[in-house]
Amino acid sequence: MEATLCFNIEGIELYLEQVLVDYNDIPIFFLCTGEREQYLALCYDLDELNYIIVKVSLEDVYNLLHSKITMRNIILKQKFYWNVLSGEEITLDKVVKNSISELDLSILP
Repeated sequence: MEATLCFNIEGIELYLEQVLVDYNDIPIFFLCTGEREQYLALCYDLDELNYIIVKVSLEDVYNLLHSKITMRNIILKQKFYWNVLSGEEITLDKVVKNSISELDLSILP
């Protein structure tokens, strides 16, 4: 089975690892891996397919999967996030790194 390339963040290719939540067969909350690191992606705009991505630890993933941390809090506990505005192909995505304090909280679950 071939891994699905989802994003390219600062030169790191992120591949789909596990879909946690989908809507009409579109992953909206999912795990990616890149260079042996774990990333969590949240689709906040289904029409444009725009995403928030955070790097997470394996401990955070474990706690999320065992209901010890919420979807919202796993994102908010990170120091920064990447905002990805999808292009026609991955090379055309617009990726901006921001401090987590700049995140619009109304888009979080």
